[in-house]
Amino acid sequence: MAVISYKHKFIYALAPRTASTATADYLIKTLDAEWIPKNDVLDDGGIIKVDKKHSAFKDLIQNGVVDLDIVKPFLTFITVRNPFDSLFSAWYKKKFTYTKLMNEKDSFIFKKPGFLDDMLFVKDRTFSEWIVKNYQKLAEDEVKRHLNGKFLHHADRVMRFESLNQDLKEILQEYDIPYPGEIPIINQTEGKPKDYRQYYTTEARAIVEQAYSLDLEKFDYEF
Repeated sequence: MAVISYKHKFIYALAPRTASTATADYLIKTLDAEWIPKNDVLDDGGIIKVDKKHSAFKDLIQNGVVDLDIVKPFLTFITVRNPFDSLFSAWYKKKFTYTKLMNEKDSFIFKKPGFLDDMLFVKDRTFSEWIVKNYQKLAEDEVKRHLNGKFLHHADRVMRFESLNQDLKEILQEYDIPYPGEIPIINQTEGKPKDYRQYYTTEARAIVEQAYSLDLEKFDYEF
């Protein structure tokens, strides 16, 4: 999902684990934005084609949710996050936060290919074991990539999770859009440790550094 404001001519796409829910809620309440699409867009097998929460500009365009003719003149922006921190958050949610959804058959965990299998894997595995399983091959293929690379396509501006309010203020001022104040904190992951570094082995750190070297270079992130 994304949020669009026809009044202020912007679209914000919700990249995962970047305070995007809080940002979207804020834009809706303060800058006349609305959700697009209103619900998940599913294929004939019930698998999500366009996520009602996390859909990139390309997803919206290719599935007819929004026209490219609208995307081009509008301000399009997203938020990025340190990949070391973001991946730890993803593992933590699968291991602890989302387990309560196992009994909800309509939950998104059953509609995203491979998501449930990954949850079952992390149940009895460490964070570093999960990193090796999912990201070692990416580290070995020598391709430079972003963690949420597909969200960067068609994005005019990028905010950093770590300096979110300042970046948002600067972007809105640049495009002559009113800045209503700081984004309230909502939807924090309950119980998640603040320091992700203690969960990284030397091997896991090296894998992430190689797999997502482009994030580290372009957005000046480090361990």
